[in-house]
Amino acid sequence: MKEAETDRTDGAVGDRYRPAALSENDREKLVKQYAEQAKKEERATVRLLDQALEAVVSDLGDESLANLIDVAWIPASRLDEVDPPWGGQSRSREQGSWAGIAYLGGRRSLLIEVPASYLESYREQLPFLLAQSIQDAVIEEVREARPACPLHGHPLNPVATPSGSFWECPQGAATWSCAIGSYHQALSN
Repeated sequence: MKEAETDRTDGAVGDRYRPAALSENDREKLVKQYAEQAKKEERATVRLLDQALEAVVSDLGDESLANLIDVAWIPASRLDEVDPPWGGQSRSREQGSWAGIAYLGGRRSLLIEVPASYLESYREQLPFLLAQSIQDAVIEEVREARPACPLHGHPLNPVATPSGSFWECPQGAATWSCAIGSYHQALSN
């Protein structure tokens, strides 16, 4: 290993060394690079992820929250390069899994891991997985229930069923529910 590639003070374990950790700025550049590459090479997959995310985001926000959430989709195999795991933990991933680096208000806020099975066999439940991943972060950012139950004002729960992804009142689907992506339309009906 070339000396320029290794910082002998970073990660020394016995007589083994690992490459120096990237700066946050360099990791962000890699995120952008990998996301652009993914858009070119895996267009259909990135489009599927973006469409599912858009359904969720449209229900979580309104015009005042335009551009609140931005997600860079990258193959999960690249994740450790841009978001090193804590405490030396390794992430287990299926081949073909994806990761979304989510930015709220321009800040890197969370990581969304999408198992390959959701892309292959559970596409109808993909909005549920994304809603479950980002809803709490959005609520914390805007400091109000999103999406709010029209009957009670508390946040609706994302729910997956064999037929798709839904928002549901915590008191049950019989109380109030709608498909993810149709919240504002359901309110006006």
